[in-house]
Amino acid sequence: MKRITVALTGGIGSGKSTVADLLRNLGAGVVSGDEFGRAVLEEDEAVRNELVVKLGSDVCDARGVLDRGLIAKRVFASKELSRWLTDLTFPGILRRWEEFAQRAVRTVAVFDAALIFEWNIQDRFDLVLTVVSSEEAAFERSHHRFSREDFQLRRGSQLSDERKIEGADFVIHNDGSLADLRDQVLEFWNSKIQPQIT
Repeated sequence: MKRITVALTGGIGSGKSTVADLLRNLGAGVVSGDEFGRAVLEEDEAVRNELVVKLGSDVCDARGVLDRGLIAKRVFASKELSRWLTDLTFPGILRRWEEFAQRAVRTVAVFDAALIFEWNIQDRFDLVLTVVSSEEAAFERSHHRFSREDFQLRRGSQLSDERKIEGADFVIHNDGSLADLRDQVLEFWNSKIQPQIT
């Protein structure tokens, strides 16, 4: 059985997670780079130790539980720290994706990760699907999780939509309704996936 690997990427608030859910509903196996990143921080003792040394002992409580909010606040305030954290966690994230892709039981394996291009791994996938959205629509989707300032810091730490569009095999513009989004996901599936699996 031929397995198709898809990198699903997009900036903060683009609607990437909704696209991931729609792809899952179509039968794809989907995993999240964010979940892998959390697993790396929680399970890899060497990574945790380096994190505490670099960011301070207060990012971890007495039981060893990480304060992800404090980590994010410190990291996203500095491009240098943001890059450092990306470099620190990337090997473990990539290893988890490769393990998933190798044992996936689905024909289509999707890696939902905002930093596909920042990690320079786009060429490891059969297809790159980029989700873009206007800044205002993206903030509207994110405002329940982030303040305007946090949103701007996170958005500023990511590559621009224009750069992600350049490297994509298919682009979804998510400034409309859920029905519009669903139609674009179906168009992607029917034009890029279906011909390879039938």
